[in-house]
Parts: sequence; structure tokens; C-alpha cells
Amino acid sequence: MIEQINKLFVHVITQKYETAHILELLPHSAEDKGKNKSTVRGQEVEENKRDPMDLKKGKTSMVRKLKAKERKRKRDANYEYSLKKKTKELMETSNDIITVVDSSRKTRERQEKEKYEREMKRLWK
Repeated sequence: MIEQINKLFVHVITQKYETAHILELLPHSAEDKGKNKSTVRGQEVEENKRDPMDLKKGKTSMVRKLKAKERKRKRDANYEYSLKKKTKELMETSNDIITVVDSSRKTRERQEKEKYEREMKRLWK
């Protein structure tokens, strides 16, 4: 088997075959028969459905835990942001209310003071 592969590599180096043709020239062993295979552009490619290092498919529990933590972090960040935004809006409205009340109080005091001054002027005449 090793001799066949060595001969094949010498043959490939001298002839400069493409990758697809190299895969066709490789000898198929008996252990390859039980594995899942799929055809990609005319090549036989092994598929290992339970690859623990396959992070893209998200099949491992570690990856699921990491994704769950990320979702929780985003949810918490969104909650904190909305809480800060609502608090800021409440503070602005409360400041507006305080300003309105304060200005109405000042207006009322000014009006009372003017009324008192008019009364005093009227009485002194």
C-alpha cells in the first residue's frame, strides 16, 4: 500500500495532475467501505457526521452552551440598554414636570406679590 502511494506521488509530481485526478488515482482500502461518502464535483469525500471539532454545525454541547451564553449576554445587554433608556426618559419627563411646577409656583408667587403691592398702593392713597 505504501509503495503504491509512493509510486503515485512520484507519478503525480512528474505529471502535475490536478487534485481531482489525484483522488481518483488513490487506491481504495477495505476500511473505506463502511464510512459515509458523498460526491463533490466528481470526488469522493468522507463525511464524519459526529465530528466533535465541527463548530459550524453546532452539534457539540460545548458549542451549544457557548451560543446560549452569548444569547443570554445579548439579552441582558438589551435589557440593560432599554432600562437605561426608560430611566433617562423618566428623568427627562420628571425634570420637565418639576420645571413646569416650579415655573407655575414662581408665577403664582409673582402674581400674589403684584396683587399685594397693588393693594398696598391703593390703601396708601
